[in-house]
Amino acid sequence: MAEAAVFWRWCLEALRRDERLLLLLVVDSKGSSPGRAGAKMALALDGSTIGTIGGGAIERQLIEQARVMLSAPETSARISLAP
Repeated sequence: MAEAAVFWRWCLEALRRDERLLLLLVVDSKGSSPGRAGAKMALALDGSTIGTIGGGAIERQLIEQARVMLSAPETSARISLAP
């Protein structure tokens, strides 16, 4: 429970500073995926992050996509690895 509070407090404080944030959330996983449903990570425009969605190559790929989205004003999209 304390971990969740720290995560959401970090997000709230960033938003209070008018920082742009992007939330990465695992909504479903199958097989041996390291990121389980409910795993979350937040990324700020300055590159700072909190949380994890499982690590590894997939997390790095999604962080890169998130950085592109954050750097483009007025962008809202959904990133999916589903086939």
